[in-house]
Amino acid sequence: MYFFWLPDHRGFAMPMKRGPRIVERVRALGLLTMGVLSACAPAYAPSPTAPSMVTPTPAPSSTAISTATAIVTPQPTATPNLANFRIERRSFASPNGEWEAQTVVALPAASDTATRYYVQLKVSKTDGTIEWIIVNKWSEWGLGYTIPQPLHWSHDGRYLYFTNKPVPDGCAVFVNGSDLHRADLNSGEVVGIIPPVGLWLSLSPDETMLAYIGYGNRGLVIRDLATGMEREVKLNPGEDYQAGHILWSPDGRAIILALAIRPCSTDWAESTSIVRVDVNTLELMPLLQENKHLFIPVEWATPDQVLLKDKGGDYWLMDATTGQVVRMCIFNSLVESLAASPVMNGCMLVQHGFANGTGMKAGVERIADRTKTTALDFAPFSQGIINGMQISDDLSCC
Repeated sequence: MYFFWLPDHRGFAMPMKRGPRIVERVRALGLLTMGVLSACAPAYAPSPTAPSMVTPTPAPSSTAISTATAIVTPQPTATPNLANFRIERRSFASPNGEWEAQTVVALPAASDTATRYYVQLKVSKTDGTIEWIIVNKWSEWGLGYTIPQPLHWSHDGRYLYFTNKPVPDGCAVFVNGSDLHRADLNSGEVVGIIPPVGLWLSLSPDETMLAYIGYGNRGLVIRDLATGMEREVKLNPGEDYQAGHILWSPDGRAIILALAIRPCSTDWAESTSIVRVDVNTLELMPLLQENKHLFIPVEWATPDQVLLKDKGGDYWLMDATTGQVVRMCIFNSLVESLAASPVMNGCMLVQHGFANGTGMKAGVERIADRTKTTALDFAPFSQGIINGMQISDDLSCC
């Protein structure tokens, strides 16, 4: 069982039943409900809620400096006193390298007597000319909490999409957000796009649709962001499960997601299944069923290949149509040197393209007869994935 307060502080989410595990939002809509929530919530009154989901917030001011270079600064805010708080900082770089988002979370060191915690989301240009403080607030502490987190950088470099990610008090294995907001990097204006709807969200490649795992009895929901129209497909593997790790195909015509079967029963799950969904027809196609490697999809790099990660942190390539998987063994060595190495069946030896920052450049695939070596071309994976790959000095990974 897990709980967390919703970002608007008007209610909290909690599990309602098993098989599948789901959460139902509890909203303070009447006097009776308000009384119940008041009894459950900490005594501290929350700070003003986030901006309306319809009206954008005013843009922060812009201040000129003597060099005639504009430095964009937020509205003046008091520096919070973070003594006796545990500080967590994370940075998120934009794909074009021009922007960096940084989150600051100050959690009470003594949580048994605490009533508040602090969060900040700041976006700044790497050349130092612009800085926006997008989120800057104190919130109620208790029953889990939420933190602002970047979700997606727009392809045109103009927007940062961000969400309030719940940190539930209990078992929730797939969580990356709850709601969706968009910050204009040129003006600092923030627009709320969708209120809290689920625990895992993913924007389509063209940024026109949002896929999410809905609260309550809802399954996978695909929402048209322009019209607000939603279509839904139920996910019912017949087990106690949680769903998440939604990936869109590069052309936006398909979705792949993971199902954690019997989560938190053994390890973080007993097994995982990978399912493909046709975006147009909502037809479901199982690719992997109840696999003990605990695969999760992490990147859909090419139309035919999906990068998976197993419970040990190793990477595999999965055929996006058949579900066939092959383990990747990552080397810093040149491809030519791999050709003389001992051969292991069923393992793909791949050169790590770290030197020029372009990702997986080439590799060799070894087959059972130990005679055939095939050059492979890989579309670049994101730099964050590359940086997290485990580099091998020998063939023990195969």
